Amino acid sequence: MRAARGAAPALLLLLTGCSVSVSMGGAGFSSAELEDKVNQMLEQEVGRLPDDVECPDGLAAEVGESVRCTLTITEGHLGATVTVRSVDGDDAVLRIEVDEDLLPEGEEA
Repeated sequence: MRAARGAAPALLLLLTGCSVSVSMGGAGFSSAELEDKVNQMLEQEVGRLPDDVECPDGLAAEVGESVRCTLTITEGHLGATVTVRSVDGDDAVLRIEVDEDLLPEGEEA
């Protein structure tokens, strides 16, 4: 069982350090908008969507701002940090870093 738990998250580890340019349309992202952007980033870079993405907080369009999100995959939950790398008008570059290990059962990022 331990090998299975470690192997599946490796698919999402390809995203460690991935940056994607996205449009904000305002001063930042609401929680729901951020969850949609994370899904888009995962699909674009890895070709796999998590079962669910939960970002408890929105993200201000300010360089260096970050938020922790929880990705639900078949094997469990992974934490991910989304950070604003740059802002140019209504466009922002977001960076997502997915944790290497599954979160302990019952824990969220």
